[in-house]
Amino acid sequence: MPEMSDEQRAAFSVDAGTRHFAVTVYCDNLKIVGDTTFSMDTRSSVKQASDILASMSDENIILKSPRVFDRSTSLVIDEPPFIVVKMKHIVAMYAQEGEDGTA
Repeated sequence: MPEMSDEQRAAFSVDAGTRHFAVTVYCDNLKIVGDTTFSMDTRSSVKQASDILASMSDENIILKSPRVFDRSTSLVIDEPPFIVVKMKHIVAMYAQEGEDGTA
């Protein structure tokens, strides 16, 4: 099979519907800042970060490269490779998408 050019490859690319967000989560005495990726149906009318967060049915959210802060001192207390946060423990959450679709 002949090699495809970048232009041909782009013409056949499929939008998998993944979007990358920088997320800030507040849980009890912690503030957690990290990145996450949401998969979504490309036909969905949900476009904004707030709508995606509101429509989540998962029990957990996974944040990559998080920084965990003590809210009372604003000091970083941990920087694990990832963290799983139970949605029922989240007091408030904020997500921001970059202009290019990356956090």
